[in-house]
Amino acid sequence: MKRVQVQLDDNVAVALKAYAAIFDKTVSEVIADSIAISMQRHYKHCPATKMLMDREGVNPDKRASKNCYGEACFACAHNVGCRTGLYAGTWEMAEKMEKLMSFPSEGFEEVAYDYIQTKLSPKPPKNHNRPNTTKLKAQAL
Repeated sequence: MKRVQVQLDDNVAVALKAYAAIFDKTVSEVIADSIAISMQRHYKHCPATKMLMDREGVNPDKRASKNCYGEACFACAHNVGCRTGLYAGTWEMAEKMEKLMSFPSEGFEEVAYDYIQTKLSPKPPKNHNRPNTTKLKAQAL
């Protein structure tokens, strides 16, 4: 495997780290998966991408023909089985993701905030405050 460096704005790097943690992935896994998803999507429609991937022996992903293929795989209950070709069905939300992905729902912002804070380093987020759920509930009425 080759190591690749990526330069990001500080705020994007912090957000990416938290985003990866939400899905119990490393930043490297999120970046690698995101690039692979992009290349696999281009493979179907771009002759140059197909030629390069074929030349380099990058096999088409077993999931690429599915409508649900993409970032949704991060939260899918069947990610491993689908990736290996053992699961032929469609996307189903992983149980551990249900509280975060059941948007919109009452209390969603607070649940998401609490979960994300457990994944972040101890320093407080910049220019952001914990959602005021009382205010949000009042606005909904």
